[in-house]
Amino acid sequence: MQIDKNKIYTYDKYSYKNFVNLTDEELLLILQWRNHPDIRKCMNNTEPITEESHLSYCHNLKNHDDVIYWLILKADKPVGVLNIIDIDYEKGICEPGFYLAPEVMGRGESIFVLSNYKDFLLNVLGFNALVGHNYADNKPALVFTMFFGAVITGVEHKNGRISVQSLLKKESLVNGIGTERLTAKYARFYREWNMDKALSEYGK
Repeated sequence: MQIDKNKIYTYDKYSYKNFVNLTDEELLLILQWRNHPDIRKCMNNTEPITEESHLSYCHNLKNHDDVIYWLILKADKPVGVLNIIDIDYEKGICEPGFYLAPEVMGRGESIFVLSNYKDFLLNVLGFNALVGHNYADNKPALVFTMFFGAVITGVEHKNGRISVQSLLKKESLVNGIGTERLTAKYARFYREWNMDKALSEYGK
């Protein structure tokens, strides 16, 4: 498995441009998104990031293969960020994360970005499985994970919260790109999926 950092990957309606090829202007736009209160509150580090720290980190990504960041574009317009961490190239496993630009949030774009990037990582880049970590009190994020075919592999208490670990295998992916009535299917899944039951049955 290889990831070409110099390539802009285009898959259906979205393109993925590696951070190592972004201008400082593009990186500073991403910093504005990252420091937006609605985005940073969901991050492990909820404190604002300085411009110096952000640019230094992004410029240093060219020296790392264990973490990859892409700017997500739709019709050449920046709409979000996708990253993968803990990359095991031999086993073909990684943990993805993403966020949308503040001006795109709340407009129904999340479900389509998720559908695209999961398909992209598994069927274009060739990963075998995607690891997920979601807090149970962030139900929308957890339901998104389960909607695409992931299974719960672990539950632990972390910082006073319930952390749910999951795994999405390539052969288990459902609701990838080309799925009809994706929004309606997700809305139905959200109504019907029972989180309490899923967590109580784990490990039995």
